[in-house]
Amino acid sequence: RTIGVGHYNFRRSFALWLNSFTAFSVKPLRIATTCGMLFAFLGALMVIYTVVHKLLVPTTAIGYSSLMAMLLFIGGMIMFMLGLIGEYIGRIYISLNNSPQFVIRQTYNAPGRSRRDKEAGA
Repeated sequence: RTIGVGHYNFRRSFALWLNSFTAFSVKPLRIATTCGMLFAFLGALMVIYTVVHKLLVPTTAIGYSSLMAMLLFIGGMIMFMLGLIGEYIGRIYISLNNSPQFVIRQTYNAPGRSRRDKEAGA
């Protein structure tokens, strides 16, 4: 806004940003899916490390590290599956939305007048 002050408080501004961020894109769902895959992979690496470490050093207490590794792995898998479900729902929403997911800026060799020609008065 170049002149004046907006009347939205922080809560309304955040809600507007969140709505515009999630309304026309499935990128947040893809971010969740990617993070879920990453966490599950890190959890699997931690599980492998914990098992190998326990086999090589039998006196090592295994309770805490194995619990954290399994929590990370299972949490990552849950996040990954939720991201996949969200991806399906996002694709259904985009296909049923009936609004274009793109904007045609200019047309070439097309019948009729383009928006730029109409605005210029040609």
